[in-house]
Amino acid sequence: MDESIDHNRIHFIICNDVDTIEKIKSDYPDIVKVIFLRFDAPKEVLESIQKTRRISDDEIGIRLSKIQLLNQMFIDRSDLFDEVIKTTLEINLKK
Repeated sequence: MDESIDHNRIHFIICNDVDTIEKIKSDYPDIVKVIFLRFDAPKEVLESIQKTRRISDDEIGIRLSKIQLLNQMFIDRSDLFDEVIKTTLEINLKK
């Protein structure tokens, strides 16, 4: 990261660990921007997508729990984030 900064190169880090985000913001307070990527879709839509990919019910449950946990992290620690990018997915499941 330091080498990229020294050469004026844009650097992206994808991270969902609060401690790591805090450390990076502390180490580079004037140049770091933290963006929360919020994926917003109804639970039923997410389940349907995962099932069409033949992902097990247990794995689907883990993935949905992770989304919920990450969204809660944003709610609990919104002070860490400079911006939010929200992706919304809506699919009509009725056929």
